[in-house]
Amino acid sequence: MLVRSLTTIALVLSHLFLGSTLANADISLKEVPVVEIPALDIESLTLEDIDRDRAGMAPRYAVPQSVDIRPSTHGQWSKLDDQTAVWRLRAHCKNAISMNFGFSRWLVPVEGQMKLYNIDRTHRIRPFTVDDIQDSGVLWTPAVAGNDVVIEITCALEDRWMINQEVELASINPGYRGFHQNFGVPASTNTGPSMSGSCNVDVVCPQSAGWENEIDCVGVISSGGSLFCTGFMVNNTAQDGTPFFMTADHCGVTGGNAGSLVVYWNYENSTCRPPGSASSGGPGNGTLNQFSSGAIFRSGSSTSDYTLVELTSPPNPTYGVSFCGWNASTSQPTSAAGIHHPGVDEKRISFENQAPSLSTNFVTVNDWDLGTTEPGSSGSPLFDQNHRVIGQLCCGAAACGNNFSDDYGRFSRSWGLGLGAWLDSAGTGQLTIDTLPAGGGGNVELCSNGVDDDGDGMIDCNDPDCFTSPACLPAGAGDECSTAIAVVEGANAVDNTTMTTGTDPISDAQCPGTAIGIFGQDAWYSFTPTSSGSMDVSTCDTINFDSDLAVYVGACGTLDQIACNGDGTGCGGFTSLISGVPVTAGVEYLIRMGTWDGTPGSGTLTITVGGGGPATENCTNGTDDDGDGMIDCADSDCINNPACGGGGGSGDECIDAILVTEGANAFDTTGMTDSAEPDPTGCTNTYGENANDGWFLYIANFSGNVTFETCDINSFDTDLSAYSGSCGNLNLIACDGDGGAAAGCQGFDSMLTIPGVQAGDSIILRIGGWGTADQGPGTLTITVGGGGGGGGAGDECADPLTVVEGANPINTTAMTTSADPYSDAQCVGTFLGDMASDGWYQFTATTTGLTTVSTCDAIDFDSDVVVYEGTCGALTQIACNGDGPACTAYTSSLDVGMTAGNTYLIRVGSWLIGTSGTGILTISVGGGGPGTENCTNGTDDNGDGLIDCADPDCTANPACGGSGGIGDECTDPLVAVVGANAVDTTAMTASADPYNDAQCVGSALGDMGSDAWYQFTAPTSGTATISTCDLIDFDSDVVVYQGACGALTQIACNGDGIGCGGFTSSLDVSMTAGSSYWIRLGSWANGDSGTGVLEITLGGAPTAENCTNGVDDDGDGLIDCEDADCDLDPACAGPPPENCTNGTDDDGDGLIDCDDPDCSAIPTCQVPLDGFTFIASDVLASYSPATGNGSFSAIVSIEEDATAPGFPNQTQGFSFGLANNPSLISATTWNAAASLDGLNGNSGPDFIDINFYVDGLTVGCVYSFANTAFLLFSSSTSVGSVDYDTVPSGLIGNSAGTTTPLSWSSSLGSPSVVNIIVVDGQANPAALTNGTVTLQPSTGGFMRGDTNGDGAINIADAVSLLAGLFTGGALNCEDAADCNDDGLVNIADAVYELSNLFSGGPNMPAPTAPVCGADPTTDALDCATYDACP
Repeated sequence: MLVRSLTTIALVLSHLFLGSTLANADISLKEVPVVEIPALDIESLTLEDIDRDRAGMAPRYAVPQSVDIRPSTHGQWSKLDDQTAVWRLRAHCKNAISMNFGFSRWLVPVEGQMKLYNIDRTHRIRPFTVDDIQDSGVLWTPAVAGNDVVIEITCALEDRWMINQEVELASINPGYRGFHQNFGVPASTNTGPSMSGSCNVDVVCPQSAGWENEIDCVGVISSGGSLFCTGFMVNNTAQDGTPFFMTADHCGVTGGNAGSLVVYWNYENSTCRPPGSASSGGPGNGTLNQFSSGAIFRSGSSTSDYTLVELTSPPNPTYGVSFCGWNASTSQPTSAAGIHHPGVDEKRISFENQAPSLSTNFVTVNDWDLGTTEPGSSGSPLFDQNHRVIGQLCCGAAACGNNFSDDYGRFSRSWGLGLGAWLDSAGTGQLTIDTLPAGGGGNVELCSNGVDDDGDGMIDCNDPDCFTSPACLPAGAGDECSTAIAVVEGANAVDNTTMTTGTDPISDAQCPGTAIGIFGQDAWYSFTPTSSGSMDVSTCDTINFDSDLAVYVGACGTLDQIACNGDGTGCGGFTSLISGVPVTAGVEYLIRMGTWDGTPGSGTLTITVGGGGPATENCTNGTDDDGDGMIDCADSDCINNPACGGGGGSGDECIDAILVTEGANAFDTTGMTDSAEPDPTGCTNTYGENANDGWFLYIANFSGNVTFETCDINSFDTDLSAYSGSCGNLNLIACDGDGGAAAGCQGFDSMLTIPGVQAGDSIILRIGGWGTADQGPGTLTITVGGGGGGGGAGDECADPLTVVEGANPINTTAMTTSADPYSDAQCVGTFLGDMASDGWYQFTATTTGLTTVSTCDAIDFDSDVVVYEGTCGALTQIACNGDGPACTAYTSSLDVGMTAGNTYLIRVGSWLIGTSGTGILTISVGGGGPGTENCTNGTDDNGDGLIDCADPDCTANPACGGSGGIGDECTDPLVAVVGANAVDTTAMTASADPYNDAQCVGSALGDMGSDAWYQFTAPTSGTATISTCDLIDFDSDVVVYQGACGALTQIACNGDGIGCGGFTSSLDVSMTAGSSYWIRLGSWANGDSGTGVLEITLGGAPTAENCTNGVDDDGDGLIDCEDADCDLDPACAGPPPENCTNGTDDDGDGLIDCDDPDCSAIPTCQVPLDGFTFIASDVLASYSPATGNGSFSAIVSIEEDATAPGFPNQTQGFSFGLANNPSLISATTWNAAASLDGLNGNSGPDFIDINFYVDGLTVGCVYSFANTAFLLFSSSTSVGSVDYDTVPSGLIGNSAGTTTPLSWSSSLGSPSVVNIIVVDGQANPAALTNGTVTLQPSTGGFMRGDTNGDGAINIADAVSLLAGLFTGGALNCEDAADCNDDGLVNIADAVYELSNLFSGGPNMPAPTAPVCGADPTTDALDCATYDACP
């Protein structure tokens, strides 16, 4: 029996069974720590895969990398707000196409969740929650597209410890083929290879009509994070929806790794690609968004190559997964069909019109008539003419272009090898069953699948059974295009919680940088603008679900999609923003809003229309760009465009060149004619035919090196040439075929760099196709760099541009990436990236002092800045910054001490390779002399040429061997005064003095890292406010003490002050004039520190003492009734109440703590109950001396002594560890007894956790989370049994036998599980009675009652005995049949055996199973044949 869903157990577990740094606020993704996985050797993997395919092994798509990663040791914690923490880690593998993860331990609290998404946020996995917790404790994820993937876990701040303790990442698995191989590339433009042949048939093709239910039960699988195959859900005779799933044995799913199984559902192409066509052999557009994770191994055999598992939870009902029917008879099928995922591509269907061949173990398809199979199809079902599974694919060599056969493991053979015991557990004897459609229930009309499911001749909405189905009701307002709700410019309330999912087409081709999900529960809105212009449509941060948006023009049923968005730039919660849609006044636009993952909600849809008139029509993109209702060639604006039959139009010849300028210029050579101008010669990088060439004129606006490139992933193979002169008298400057090398291009793009271009110069450009068929749209990008050679002045350290104090324009677009070293060790609180396309600048300081070097909010790319001293080749880095404080868009700012007359080199690069830009580099010098030396940051802060400990200013710093410096410990505090006090904790160490957050109302303290100490003497009595609120640059904690160092009394504390930004602090505390107080200021997370101001203000008279709150309100050092101010308070009129844990007689009655009756109700004073005993049974078991093999079961019981107080007590749960000798026996299975299975209305306990170890097992059980189920143990009661196998190596050759204990243990597991039973919420230790296993060698003989000789005693033996007595059946061992041992075999023996089995009759006489032996009674019976005893 599967344990029920663990939706609510996580927090309970933390009470029963149960280092990394935390940033001061949420961080950008690029600051998330990265685990680097070595690049994959694709060539070697490809060769290995060829050998694997030849050997018939399951195909591989990823390479597991073992890791040992925990949130406590890796990644980074941050605060999202004052209640929520988030842990993130990035996993990166340079040349992977996907990443998936295997967690050896995964548990989150009830409100926690884990998300996976790639760094670009173009693919993400639905959140994992407590519903994904598996009994095994493991979790394996689907593959995420991309080579840089973020793991993100959120939880309440107070639950951070649970994540640290209960999440362990054991395997990171970078993928190199298969899943997501063509992610993000539209099928219409993707020229990459498919992994399946063109002869395959998509399951949406007309040939699959009638097979819809069977198609729905098939999925593609991943196991172990590395292998892929096909499998299918399988029905059972109870038709109860038990999630049984089958695949091939050679696909590698075993009892040891079934938890790693991931099944993807409905991975299908959206349209039929005609079989045999190029499109059928190319990439499809299926998505991998629907999946199930985790399974339990049930049965399998290599004989017929089958594996049966049970998924840990049924597939989400919204996936529409069915359960395949089957035929376990030996009848001959007349035809066959296979449904499969060849090469982990979209789902396909194949047909064999002749009868397949049958053998003992296999069904053979001799030659597919339509379609085929390929690697990855393994494990897929083969159906007979009645749509019932007759086998699963084992092996074969069929492929497109051959007539080879395929072998399927025969279902009827697997039935007798253990499959039937699971699929017909009730023993009905039924050998055929039909597919259970999605939704279950057998012959029920499904109303939307186009099938007459119930056989009444009426389909879907024509069937009266469907009259009330949502699929057949008239569409409500907004539910369909035809009932779109009118919206207006501005904010419009929206709600799609009652909407159904429409079937109108949707494409994410117009969604650059994002992706559309399932567009579930979509709502429709109609908008007619009152003015022409540019329209924005937004749910950005105004809606409570992950939204998708699309905009259409036209009539319902013939709509043209013109824009879409999944995740809007800068929008939280994956909400959406469509910007810049050109619209025309009076034209109706239809807006469609759906969900990315099927979770609906409500909020606001905002529409704005700006001025400027409509855009210009692009004649080749399928979009109504200018909003006049006419698209591409239908628009009169395109009459001269060559794509629309024009005579070549602008750009077809040199004399009609199109004007282009710096930046990205769209072009289209479709329909251009070949110019008469001779093709250039001497070009670099494989120049082609320059076919269908277009002409462009560039007039330089800037001086410098000009780069022209045709990089565009959606473009064609280009040739590019540049000329000076005039048409008819052209002079070739340069030409290039395939010189482009940037990522994200079409692969054969062109690039030219022309040095020394002067502003006003004209260059004529010619773009053609490498081959005669190469033409179409593209992008010509023009960038201008510096004026020197090799990238221009500023491209390298040796050729820097000179900058001065003030604003300096910079341009890195033509810069190359330098090899000079850099480090982010000096970049406090930030990080450096790739330092790509870096420019070098030389600055000579005119004054000594702190100098600011900044691109903050003044540059158009994500910048990194580094400052050096020295000479090129021997530079010393003195400062750096990635993301400046308060700077937007990841721009930079740093402060560095400089000395007048010294020259410094400034390096400005981009965080990410492939990005660059322009802007302003500002240098400003502050007055007041040099800054203060920070002794630990590797920077010359005061500009004296000496860094850190080399500077005499650092002599006293603890990092430089000093005493620790003033303020580092309580004994050496800094003096604080009323007003502003400078703070710098960067050199402080963490003190060991105690603190707690019990006094921090509404807040919490963290690690108190790098804490500084201040002594403050109050000049007047009153309430003091001690604050770093918005005055400090790190997440602070503040604690106030009285007393002496070593004997301090904490009187106040605060973590996050009310209304304070950046998690800074503020508290109020009563102080008395002349008294001294110690103020301790630390960081919330170890490793964090900073600078700022500690402000102290004093109010009026001290607060009056509250005599009952445990706080020194008036600051006189006396608390509550200890304070004379409370002498007349009623709460202090009598003796104080007894404090039951302080070792003091508080109430003066002579009794201390738990000896005082006043403490009898305190949990710590309650004496645990005695009287419960855990009992392990004694067992007599046999084994074979020849093989060492044997097995047995031991019973675990609990009993309460009748003399125990409160007998019989209601127990609420228990835990125990039961150890064994691992050299002799091994625990394999826990079987819950009826006492547990009967709890909660026969649904079993709310929580039970079983863990097996080599030397024993542990069990933890909670009967009811609601405390509504109890067990009494007034007599010895079994709670379960443990199945054991003998260890062959310990018993082979041992013919004497041995004994071994079953011992109760409190040292198994990590943390160790103790032997306790729970009563009234209290843990009570149990007495322990160990068991003894007597292992007896089998020496032949027989087992009494085993009439059929199969080694087990059950109903089959009684049937065999009766057949031998009355219908001529064979009784090969009469001694075994003599159940009552009276020397005779007759009807009395059958009655004796049935009584023993079913009505509590006497035990079998010796030799009693499972022990073999000779007949101890002399009689005339013999045992001619008996094989069950070696």
